[in-house]
Amino acid sequence: MRLWRPVCLTRDRTGQDGSPSTPAAAHWTLPFNFLNNPAMKPCLPDSVILLARYLPATLVMNTLNPETNVMRTLLVDAPAGAVWKALTDPKLARLYMGSMPCCDLRPGKPMQWFVREENGDQTLVAKGLVLAVQPGRRLRYSFYSMASKLPDEPASHTTVDLHLVPEEDGRTRVEFWQGDFAGLPDAERRAREAGRNWVEHLVGLKRVAEEVWESKAA
Repeated sequence: MRLWRPVCLTRDRTGQDGSPSTPAAAHWTLPFNFLNNPAMKPCLPDSVILLARYLPATLVMNTLNPETNVMRTLLVDAPAGAVWKALTDPKLARLYMGSMPCCDLRPGKPMQWFVREENGDQTLVAKGLVLAVQPGRRLRYSFYSMASKLPDEPASHTTVDLHLVPEEDGRTRVEFWQGDFAGLPDAERRAREAGRNWVEHLVGLKRVAEEVWESKAA
């Protein structure tokens, strides 16, 4: 299992939203998918679990194996609020994901993705748990696809992280990560397939978010 290099993070000065800001004295080296492993949580202080949920995506991307992790960045010609709406509104997300996410965006709540069949029935195609939410800024969740044919257990789940970073020119930089596939059968193939899928999804997210912003500005 690939490990993080040591990182230094702490809560922000307000202590209210749990986001990291200034360096702390403690250093931690942790498996990237440890949040999905219930056996590890009792071994770690609550503060460490909290901090890991809010690690900056840029730091994460610089420490991971690109062969078993999916890392993408794109610019959206719309502010973060419009991107967030396209990301979290189920009807909008369905336009580019091909399935409708159903969830209560609060940490610990389940997430489910459904596709509508021709007869009107809905089929569950993926599920996970919300790990962290910072409205307009960050969405992080565990993910398990029924199509993976892996056992439905924490070790088979990956983590998806989407970080929205406002640019000075009004655009939004979307930093995406999914992983770590290391430890799963055919890990590199699974990562490549997920990467191809997410290229399409992210291009769709960009299109929908820009349409949302254009319609609001008109």
